[in-house]
Amino acid sequence: DGDIEYWNSYGISKNTLRLFKVYPISHYWLNGNKFTCRVPTYAYNLNGKFKLYAPTRDKFRFMTSTSHIQGIDLLPQRHDTLIIQKSYKDVMLMYEFGFPSIAPQSELNVLSDKVCSDLSNRFNNIYIFYDYDDAGKIGSECLSSLISKSIPLFIKDSSAKDCTDYCRM
Repeated sequence: DGDIEYWNSYGISKNTLRLFKVYPISHYWLNGNKFTCRVPTYAYNLNGKFKLYAPTRDKFRFMTSTSHIQGIDLLPQRHDTLIIQKSYKDVMLMYEFGFPSIAPQSELNVLSDKVCSDLSNRFNNIYIFYDYDDAGKIGSECLSSLISKSIPLFIKDSSAKDCTDYCRM
């Protein structure tokens, strides 16, 4: 119940968590060693690779060994709008609002030319919705140079750093 309450507070439903293959976990294995989760932790199944998310941790909130683009497997073949986010949580929230969305592993990860070309061909409008901080501005500028028809979006003048925080507020 606490897990569902956490995700619902950001506007993300149980059905969306199922679709995006997000699961609460109690333990995980790393290099053959078993670790117990001492705080709420979630596993994102990204095309058979996993990213772990422990939202209440100050350090090591994320652990991953994949560069898989989050949400790319759930994109429609064509759509008017695509939103490139900074996190999988933001991707899921955009899905709740009916907008296809993806997220690289971080705002500073660069999408390949092949991926940029594919996205440009499939979507009429591409928005880059990163945090309004140095990493977000640099990442957005870099990605905008690779996808010519993209438009950067930021939440300014708010204590919310991203769309899920804004929704929660």
